[in-house]
Amino acid sequence: MLRCFLVSAAVVAMSLQLADTSCTGSPCQIASHCRSKWGWCGTSSSYCNAESSWTAACDSPSTTASPKTSGFLSSTTATSTTVTTQPVVGSCAGEPCLVPSLCRSEWGFCGSSKAHCNAESTWTSACNGQHRTTTSSTTTQTSSDTMSQATTTTITVANVTLCAGSGWTVHWASGSPPECLDWKALADVWKQAAGNASNACDAVVLAPGEAEPCTSGPGVKVHSVGHTPDPSTGEVALGIWQALPSWYLKDGQYARNAFPDIPANFSLELAADPCKQAYITERIRDAHCFKPWDNDGPIEGAPSFCNSGWTGNLPPSRGGATQPGQPLYYTNNEKYNAMVQANGLSTCQ
Repeated sequence: MLRCFLVSAAVVAMSLQLADTSCTGSPCQIASHCRSKWGWCGTSSSYCNAESSWTAACDSPSTTASPKTSGFLSSTTATSTTVTTQPVVGSCAGEPCLVPSLCRSEWGFCGSSKAHCNAESTWTSACNGQHRTTTSSTTTQTSSDTMSQATTTTITVANVTLCAGSGWTVHWASGSPPECLDWKALADVWKQAAGNASNACDAVVLAPGEAEPCTSGPGVKVHSVGHTPDPSTGEVALGIWQALPSWYLKDGQYARNAFPDIPANFSLELAADPCKQAYITERIRDAHCFKPWDNDGPIEGAPSFCNSGWTGNLPPSRGGATQPGQPLYYTNNEKYNAMVQANGLSTCQ
């Protein structure tokens, strides 16, 4: 929750690869990361340790199943998947970034730094007009009566505009904002409205513990209202990432200092518009996270989002949901587990 519990501790990145892991977890998207016992990937000692459920040391050569054969009929099924770029221009093999001015790094993340925009980039603005096409085909043959069956599926990657405008004027692009967002749409809203694609998955990690679950399927309600007043201000939070009025009202005690240019009508549209919610959350994160006065350490599962304890990871006495002696809330609750099972950590990439 975007409250006054903004705390600080440096996140020390490590490249630890431990061989004595159980290897029971799913592989991380980035090979240099480790999956913690709580199911999240990262590089710090919180992820790479003796209790990791997966590290790069778990990789082993894949096996290929032999064709099935019966006494009177043998069949072979071959499946091939190819990825091509049409036309192939330099390093345009990656998916386009949702913000055209950004570059997609060799690791699959979009940004504007030298780590993203370099000779190893898989997509840059120079790639505009190129299309990345994935084609898969399946062929079945029988030895007694040869028969071929081919199915081809083509998926062309294209940007879907969910948020229009920029800055304080950003808004849901077309029609009325939806009641709910699924996990992919939530990540896309963050990328487009917040302009910080590298934190999209961290934003998805926090959302299940902050917002109300959608009753019609995986995801969260856009118009989510906090159930417990902030213990410090007595205010009730609003939105997917639960911002307090002090942050988004023009005369709010925090907004007056951090955002003197915030429009007076911004708060009137915030409750129903996920794009505005993402934008104000990123502004608050940028203004108040990773400051010298913070001391609660990085958010479990979302260490690059903020180094505050975030209220869900704080004890109930401080407005949080982590009981004494229990694992931190954000990666250890039913709503988070449901998001993981719905592939929210994959679709946010």
